[in-house]
Amino acid sequence: EVTLVSPTPYFLELTSYCTYFPVPKNQKNQFISNGPFILHHWKHDDEIIVKKNPYFWNAEQVAIDTIVINIIHDEKTALYLFEKNQLDWIGGLISPLPLDAISSLKKRIKEKPIAGSTFCVFNTNRFPFTNANIRKAFSYAIDRKSITENIVQMGEVATTALIPPILKKGISSLFFDDNSLTLARKHFELGLKELGITKEEFPLLIYNSFNSELHNKLSLALQNQWYKALGIHIELQQLEFGVHLQKLQTKNFSFAQMSWISQYNDPMNFLGRFFAKDSTRNYSGWENEEYSLLLHKSSSFSKSEEREELLRHAETLLIDEMPIAPISHFHAIYLEKPHVKNVVISPLGDVQFRNAFLSTNE
Repeated sequence: EVTLVSPTPYFLELTSYCTYFPVPKNQKNQFISNGPFILHHWKHDDEIIVKKNPYFWNAEQVAIDTIVINIIHDEKTALYLFEKNQLDWIGGLISPLPLDAISSLKKRIKEKPIAGSTFCVFNTNRFPFTNANIRKAFSYAIDRKSITENIVQMGEVATTALIPPILKKGISSLFFDDNSLTLARKHFELGLKELGITKEEFPLLIYNSFNSELHNKLSLALQNQWYKALGIHIELQQLEFGVHLQKLQTKNFSFAQMSWISQYNDPMNFLGRFFAKDSTRNYSGWENEEYSLLLHKSSSFSKSEEREELLRHAETLLIDEMPIAPISHFHAIYLEKPHVKNVVISPLGDVQFRNAFLSTNE
């Protein structure tokens, strides 16, 4: 039973998130399921086996009796096993494809837009990113199109918006022009003047990211772009994900790279993180009274044009003050064997097999 303390137009979307899944009230260490499959076997670091749930409300529509999920830590090994017909499906968020194989797989890869964004976040309480013009300079200097087409190559879409289109009824918003070098240099000079320093006095900055092949390549590309656009050399620091996340949550950084995937199907999952500066999910430490008021007012409306307009206004204000610099929106990319049919990827990136079946005609 959930008691709401204020109007929450997206509450039904929240109920599909895992924190609302049922758990036994008085029993510990018991895994239960009300989904299309139930856990049959789990050998840590090896495999998970799930079987059709006979008590599922629509069990007669579930065609697959058993799914064997192999736990494979190396992306190249997973692709090798797929090519050797030992795996039927790989990709998405559960099994990333190896970056160096993407170009050769282009004709076979399938993709689906999902509610995820990659961005650069600025610590607005740490010099020099206390200055909005400095933040804008670094954001305008990013060549997002080059990054998505030549560096990432994971089906991602270059963007200057925070909210993925899939959370805005497919509307793709662009708040400023990509790779605006003239504008970047103009704001950099304005920022230096407002801070009372020269370019030579600009501090040495460390750019943080978590240690993955994809994020390492992205941070190297950004380092190069910022040097070419602004003449500023940035040091890179790649950390294990947990350590990186702790730095962001404690705001112990200057600027950093991060990705978010929406936990429920509503723009508030992204926008709400910036409601208060002391939130652990608001890595930037940015707060704006008008912005917070817009989010508060939006809760008074159901999913309507009035609410959408308030949220659009809030995103516009957020991007204008630039506590973050959006880079790209996610596409889930995957490979499946021809006999695998009707696997669905949800807007939140979940891979769903409830309507899947294996064709005997392939």
